[in-house]
Parts: sequence; structure tokens; C-alpha cells
Amino acid sequence: MSMPKALMDSIRVYDFFKAERTDSPSPEITYVAHAVVKAQNNEAKWLIVRYQTVGTVVEKRFAEGNTEADKVWNDRATYTYL
Repeated sequence: MSMPKALMDSIRVYDFFKAERTDSPSPEITYVAHAVVKAQNNEAKWLIVRYQTVGTVVEKRFAEGNTEADKVWNDRATYTYL
């Protein structure tokens, strides 16, 4: 499966972040996160985005509806994405 263009654009926008994580728990959902160097998965230092495919549309949503790097990567599935 190739990455959607929206996903690639998101990664380019956040190039200044050094740590990245990607998780695709299903074919319809991909989580992408960015953080500062040496951020641990259990630290609240991550900006997390969820891409969800609905039909032919890829929706981009932010954890808790904001672009703050204050989320925990390990908790990505528990956030509300707006």
C-alpha cells in the first residue's frame, strides 16, 4: 500500500520535527506522529494525526482537535480526532 498524498504532504510540513512514528492498525486508518528528538513513546511530546479513508476520501484529523505536540504516542487510539 502506498502512502496517500495527504500523508506525504503532512510529513513534509513537519520536517522540522525529528522523531516520527507511523501505525496502520487497519487498511482504513493510519496514525502519523511527529515529536522532538529523543521523545519517548510514553511522553506527552507528540503531535498525532489520524488519516481515515472513507470511500475514496482520506480525512485528516488531529488528536483532540489541535496541532499541539502534547500527546502520548502510546495513547494514540484513545484520543478524539477532530
